[in-house]
Amino acid sequence: MTGAEVKVAITGARGRMGRVVVAAVDGEGDLSPVAVVSREYPSRPAPGEVPLRCSDLERALDLSAPQVVVDFTSPPFSMRVIAAAHARGIRPVVGTTGFTADDLTAIAASCARHRLPAIVVPNFSLGSLVLTRLAREASRYLPAAEIIEFHHSDKRDAPSGTALRLASELAGSGANPARADRESPARGQVASGVPVHSVRLPGMVAHHEVVFGGRGEYLVLRHDSTSRECFLPGLFLAVRRVEHCQGLVRSLEELLAQTGDTAIGPGS
Repeated sequence: MTGAEVKVAITGARGRMGRVVVAAVDGEGDLSPVAVVSREYPSRPAPGEVPLRCSDLERALDLSAPQVVVDFTSPPFSMRVIAAAHARGIRPVVGTTGFTADDLTAIAASCARHRLPAIVVPNFSLGSLVLTRLAREASRYLPAAEIIEFHHSDKRDAPSGTALRLASELAGSGANPARADRESPARGQVASGVPVHSVRLPGMVAHHEVVFGGRGEYLVLRHDSTSRECFLPGLFLAVRRVEHCQGLVRSLEELLAQTGDTAIGPGS
């Protein structure tokens, strides 16, 4: 794919994030949208239509022959997308959240079986990447921490995939999380030993806050996504770099590590 246009199919094309991706991908000179998939479209695309519009995932992939499929749907459908993509030699880049541990194990097994990568990242925003790195560093000095995440009222999974990833990173850095009262739901769900609190309200997009407490002080690190366009630079980097990846990639940090990129900028 290097040096040439990358043919891209987009599933969940009529969803919140799918619409943003479809609208933006045309402006990326090296990315060519060849198919958009949504249950709102007919099962058979119109002859000669580019990108073809289709509700039938497998038919869309067979007819358009993309190199990469971008998916923002739901875990059950995303699992189907990944299976269909790998079976056809296509590399999936997935922004769906809410996967179970068993789902991720199955995706990793599919990668190994087909010798193809899959990028499954809960948050493609660059600010979220910075938040993760800062939180990891802060936990060395202020190990007691809790996470609060805020999302729009229609988000199905809670805690968010980003919050779970943050909790895992804090635990992995040797943090000693704040003690959570497991008998009280008001104290949040404990993930990787870290209390996580989820808020779902209209008007919000995606917001994550890590609160660290120490003796006589506290520190708040917060990232706010005010528009879904913030996910595009990281997403398009993943589309361009997925051919250089191996196995299941679960974060932008891991993507950068595998591809040797040190930063993400325009045209990355």
